This record gives sequence, structure tokens and C-alpha cells, in this order.
Amino acid sequence: DSGWPILQAAVRDVSQKHLGMDVPVAIGLLAAYLASAIHTWQGQGEVYFDTVTMFLFLLLSARSLEANARRRSQRWLDRLAAGIPQAIQRIGPDGTEKVLAEDLQVGDLIAIEPGASLPADAMCLEGDVHADCSLLSGESMPKRFASGEVLPSGAVIAEAQAVRLKVVRPASASTRADLQRLIARAGSTRPVMAAMADRAARYFVGGLLIFVLMVFAAWLSVNPARAFEIAVAVLVVSCPCALSLAVPAVLASVQYQLANSGVVLQAGDGLERLAQASDLVLDKTGTLSVGRPQVFRLSILDPAFSEHSALALALPLLLASPHPLAMALARHAAGQGICPSKDDSPGVVQGFLGQGMQASLPDGSVLKLGSQAFVRAQGAQDAVNDAANEQEDVLQEVWLAIDQVPIAHWQLRDALRDDALPSLQAIKAMGLRLHVLSGDRQTAVDALVKQLGLLSLCPEGRFLGAQLPQDKWAIVQAMQAEGRRVFMVGDGLNDAAVLAAADMSAAIGQASDLARLHAGALILSDRLASVVFLMAAARHAQALMRQNIAWATGYNLIAIPLAALGWIPAWGAALGMSLSSLVVVSNSLRRVPWKRSFS
Repeated sequence: DSGWPILQAAVRDVSQKHLGMDVPVAIGLLAAYLASAIHTWQGQGEVYFDTVTMFLFLLLSARSLEANARRRSQRWLDRLAAGIPQAIQRIGPDGTEKVLAEDLQVGDLIAIEPGASLPADAMCLEGDVHADCSLLSGESMPKRFASGEVLPSGAVIAEAQAVRLKVVRPASASTRADLQRLIARAGSTRPVMAAMADRAARYFVGGLLIFVLMVFAAWLSVNPARAFEIAVAVLVVSCPCALSLAVPAVLASVQYQLANSGVVLQAGDGLERLAQASDLVLDKTGTLSVGRPQVFRLSILDPAFSEHSALALALPLLLASPHPLAMALARHAAGQGICPSKDDSPGVVQGFLGQGMQASLPDGSVLKLGSQAFVRAQGAQDAVNDAANEQEDVLQEVWLAIDQVPIAHWQLRDALRDDALPSLQAIKAMGLRLHVLSGDRQTAVDALVKQLGLLSLCPEGRFLGAQLPQDKWAIVQAMQAEGRRVFMVGDGLNDAAVLAAADMSAAIGQASDLARLHAGALILSDRLASVVFLMAAARHAQALMRQNIAWATGYNLIAIPLAALGWIPAWGAALGMSLSSLVVVSNSLRRVPWKRSFS
């Protein structure tokens, strides 16, 4: 019974005119078993029942290890799905009602009890909320979400009382659902190395069967009594199981480790492309910085306006923009009790990637919110602060103007991620060039470069500010034209084009939906150390694949001639082939040694 699946697979391969690795195994097993049965019936000759049994045991042991590596990845998905509640408390005008999680709609208010898992992506409404996101991001400590920030589905509420949240993405389009779809998509594509190994195995099987017939014919003329035994030994010893397992076992193991750390690949060949990267391009806001700017200073440039009236005028534009600076100002306005008003609201709001937002006012004038260049508030900088010191260059600016006449100017400060410097040092130690392309002012980028010491760390890097999406795209294209392999990490709408253009890309943290769609990998944690782990995992996987293929090839180059010469008995052939597969699978299960990158 144990060998029946192998025989079935072999018959299926032959019926489909496909020479899989099970074909020589099945032929060898059947030949050894039938010959042993005949010799037992006749009462004379060699029997190989013990060899067949040992061969099956070791072969199935190797396949069991490989299957277990695959099941570990599936178990992560199972845990993710199992933690989602089937029913949830929805808050309506007549009180709360219990509804199915799949029936939740955008805009629904829900009440989540302590220790419960979110079924959909939802926004904080009242103060800070702490949630355990370990299943998604791999971070063991609860994460704080401020008012206005979005908690991903799968997060577990870590508060002492129930919290009220507003659904922003239903269960079918939530972070958890996206992860399940992405993993399924990654499984449908295969690395080039895997395809090459499969093709080599197919050609190898065809050549092997011809070679076995030649060996059998040669031994019939030399020593007919040993011809059958040697032919069986060649069949068994040369089974390409190790070659066929060389790549899939590595992918299953590494993808499981990535998923456990909150990193999900969108394509099966992502690790292979990432391992070849020569340059890392980073966005600034939300990537090198935390992505939660706070208002630091306000300058009113038109005495007809106050802070309250300026914020009230800008609020419709702020609410229409997904940019971190706009969301920070919207939270600032909410903190001051400013709510959207239907009176005097601007007309249709238009967004311009990497620049700002604009709308027409009832009197026909144009209201603009964004960078100084976008609102065309020339000469206004002098009215703001003639003596900006070097430290304040790290501030980010948002301008409000009507018909190019500046009304207000906000400066916001966004702290750097605490692991930014060690992570960049680790990535540089891997041999990658570092680049920063940001839509912020060049002075803000220069201050960041000085603060992190990037010029001394990577003098050949490009650290550019005031970059529009098309500018970033053109720079990446120029790098690729020079033969560089670009790995891009970003999080915003204006990063989508360059994420798609890069050889490999990753969307980090609370990335926009468009950035997630175009990225090759999703990093669910807010730590740059996850970028180091992803890079280390890619190189680790490539090294393991090459080791496995080298081992399988070297083993066959040595074992097949020895078996053909009659120096390896059938039981030795079974032992050697099975141990070869066990070596490949065991090697594939090694952990990613990514922490060495920080030493």
C-alpha cells in the first residue's frame, strides 16, 4: 500500500507523455518486487523484498519532510482564518445587533470586545487603541493605533474594554483576504531555477531509461546472472528525487519563515529576483520615517484667516487625500473639534500625485493644498521663517493658497524609524547601493542624509528630494539601463509606478492599496529590519537551491557510474538515493541567518 501512490503517479505521468521522477522509481520497485516474487516461487535466485521495503521507507520519509514544510505554510493561513470571528456586534441607530462578519459594509460602526479579532479593516474613532498584530506582522508587542488610523483584519484587541471602530474595508477586501489571495498567487508562479530543475529532471529520466537498457544489455553479454540486479541498482540509485525536491523544499521553508515574520510574497519568483538586486531605493515618508507626522508649527499668512478657519477651509481637501501629511492635518483638525461643513464646501476635489489637491470655491477661485511649488506660493517662504535652522530642515511643509496667494503654512515633523540606521548599515553590508528618492523638499532629504550619515555609508548613492512619481520612475529606468537590479521599498500612492517598474519591490507598513497592488512583496510590520530579513531570506534561498542542485547533480555523477560497474548493490542504491533526498530536504529546512547582517 505504501508504494501505491508512486505507481499511480508513474502511470499518470506515462499516460500524459511526461517522464516524471516517479517513472524510474516505479519501474525499479516493480522489477525488484516481481523478480523477488518469481525467485521465491521458484525457490532459487536473489530476492529484494528487504531492499524494496527500505527504499520505500526512506523515500517516503524524505517526501514527508518536504510535505511538512508545505503544510507549515498552509497552517499559517489556517491560523489566520481561524482567528476571524463569524459574527460581530454592529452598532446601528436602534442599538447593537449581531451580524455575520461577511455582511459588514464600509462605514458600519462595530464594537469589538477585548481579546477579539477584527474581521475587517477598521478605523479607530475614540482615542488610542492597542492591538496584537503578531499573527500578521510577527511583532510580539501590542501596537498602538491613534485615532484615525486603520487596524488590519486579524488584529486582536488588547484593551480592557470594548472599542468602537468604523469599517473601512469589508472582510472580502480586507488585509487578511488580500494576504490569502497573494499567497495563492505566489504559489501559481515558479522561479526560473525551479523550471530549469524540472526540465533537467525530465531529460534526465529519458536518458536514464536508455542508459539502463544499455547497461542491462552490456551485462547480459558479460555476466547474465548479474544483469538484472545491476539494472535495478542503476534505476534506483539515479532516481531524480533529490533534483526535483531541490527548489520546492527551499521555497516552502523560506516562505513559511517569511510569513511568520509578516512578509508575504506576491510571486513565486520574487525571492530569485530579489537575490539578484544590486540597488535599494527607499522612499522617505512612511518608509524611513514612521509615517505619523505631527503638526509642529503653523504660520498664518493672510490676516483674514485664523488657524481654525484655515483648517476648516482645507478640511475637505485633507479628507480626500490619502497622503500621510494630509491625514495628520485631518487628525489635527479633528482634535480641535473642526468637522466637515456642507456650507461653503468646495466643488469637485482633484488630486495630483506627489503634489497636492485642488478644488474650485463657490466664487470661482481655486483652492490649492500641497507643496509650495504646487500652490505656486512664490516668495512666501520669507514670510514664514527667515532663520530656519538646520534641525528644522527635517520638517515637512503643507501650504494652503487661493489663486496662488498663500493663506497658511503648516510644518510637520515625522520621526525616523528607530531601526533605520542599523537596517541601512546591514543592507549596505550585503553589498547593495542605497538611494533615497522623496517627494519632500531637498533640504529635508539633506537633513535626513546627514542625520543617518548616508553620504559616508554610501557615497555612490543618490539622495534626491522634490521627486515626482515620473521622476522616480525615470531614475529607476536609468539605473536598469546601466545594468543595475533595483529593489524598491515604498508605501504611498506616488510610489506605485516605481514599485511596478523596479525589478523587485516591497510595500511596507500601512501602505496604500495601490502600492500593495504593484509591489512584489508586502511587509506588514512597521520595521525596516523586515527589509533586511527579506533580503537575507532571498539570498539564503538562492544559496540553498544552488547547494541542493549541486548536491543532487554531484551525487548522480558519482553514483550512476559506480552502480553501472556493479560496485553498488541494490540495497546500497536504495540507501544512497533516499539519503540523497533526505540531505536535500534537511538542508532546505535551515533557518534564515538574517541576524548576522546586523553584526
